[in-house]
Amino acid sequence: MILAKMQIDANVAEADVGGVAVDQDVEISRSTLSHPKPFTERSYRVRNAPITVQNVVTYDTVIGVTIRILKLKPGMTANVSIISAQRDDALKIANSAHPFPDAR
Repeated sequence: MILAKMQIDANVAEADVGGVAVDQDVEISRSTLSHPKPFTERSYRVRNAPITVQNVVTYDTVIGVTIRILKLKPGMTANVSIISAQRDDALKIANSAHPFPDAR
């Protein structure tokens, strides 16, 4: 039997959980896959119960994953980036190019 769907339980820091919502794009990657290009899924649940480990509070965010890469298996560690905002055709300028990089 081939596993076709899974979920990733991502722990999101309390400082960041306010920017996480259902149906946001989530970029998932694994550095050990032979095909390291990230793939995109969607978040589908942000749980309200906090998880505290060593005084660090996080919230479980559940991400549905359709297995397109059969090398992704249950129990593996994944790198997850939740896309909270995106701008097309935006100009990006490095701080080092600013004439007053330390000005605030």
